[in-house]
Amino acid sequence: MIDPTGVVTGTVSVGSAAAAAAIRSINVANPAVGTWTLQLVNQDTVPSTIPISASVTGSAFTLSITLGQPTTNGQVQITAAVANSGLPVTRATVTAQLMGTGGASTVVTLPDDGQSGDGLPGDGVYGVLAGPLTPDSYAVVVTATSPQGTRIAVGSLTYAAFQVFLPVAPDAVVASGW
Repeated sequence: MIDPTGVVTGTVSVGSAAAAAAIRSINVANPAVGTWTLQLVNQDTVPSTIPISASVTGSAFTLSITLGQPTTNGQVQITAAVANSGLPVTRATVTAQLMGTGGASTVVTLPDDGQSGDGLPGDGVYGVLAGPLTPDSYAVVVTATSPQGTRIAVGSLTYAAFQVFLPVAPDAVVASGW
């Protein structure tokens, strides 16, 4: 991150633990007013596409997300609470993009209808049961847009499906545990 005066205020170094994370972030305490620059340098020899998002905290307009655990069939509950000065924001447009490390990508809309795992209709909590997903690790980018502005929140989840096959002889007893 480069501040409005041209000073580099945060980096993620190649080979570091932060660079290996599914979602990388740079936080700046007490940011200066002005235009900030995010500079990305590709250390590889082939072109790359990188999804990015930026947010400013401390605003009265907020977005917070909750990602559930994927079910056995690959569905995951996503909820997003949108508020302004602590009051629910209704009639926002809320979407979630799930991007798998294997290339799978899907965008879903989160309604505030009281029928999508989102609480009561019109309460500023938006939700969707997304999927089914294919086994993979996913970055989840949730975007909320309303007359108060746009907010983006990010999270990650992993869906690992597996099946166990047990050969069973006639009249055998099968027990399992974990």
